[in-house]
Amino acid sequence: ALGEYDFLICTDKTAAAQHRKDLDRELLDDFVQPASAVPSVPSLALMVAVEQTRCGFDSLLLEGHPTFSWLARDSSKPGRRQGGGVECWVAHASPD
Repeated sequence: ALGEYDFLICTDKTAAAQHRKDLDRELLDDFVQPASAVPSVPSLALMVAVEQTRCGFDSLLLEGHPTFSWLARDSSKPGRRQGGGVECWVAHASPD
């Protein structure tokens, strides 16, 4: 067993746009048309909320790691709310 979790959310970057009613479709089309011409590589991201860590860094580039390409303390980014001794960390999978 991997443990107990309060929440698990799974999504992809395009799923929400099809169902959102608050987006201006005309403005969205103006963005989607040029953006669709840019090649992208699918990747996975993981966000984990943990009790405050004592890590001496806010981000870490993992060159050559077989699974992850980088880690970042999301709550250290400018304008991100920090609260209650909880930190949010994001891990991005390597493109391979």
